[in-house]
Amino acid sequence: MEHHGTVREIIHTVGSIGRALLTHHEVNQELHDLAVELRWLEAELIAGRLPVERLETVLKVIAGFEYTPWRIPTVVEDLYKIWTLLGML
Repeated sequence: MEHHGTVREIIHTVGSIGRALLTHHEVNQELHDLAVELRWLEAELIAGRLPVERLETVLKVIAGFEYTPWRIPTVVEDLYKIWTLLGML
């Protein structure tokens, strides 16, 4: 049952990151594409599939932006949170 709660929290966090990327004031094509990929991953998670490897790949790309001028504090917080959650699976 704890696993189910963890997955639910991952779904919420993935959605939060995707929304933050799409609504960022300096959204560019790369951020948009990552947000679209996160929406797809969120749908996969909701459907009961766990594309963890693909999710980790996308999150690593986003984490690479952590120290860029357009850094989004909520995304940074969510990235730290989601790595912990993924470790709980």
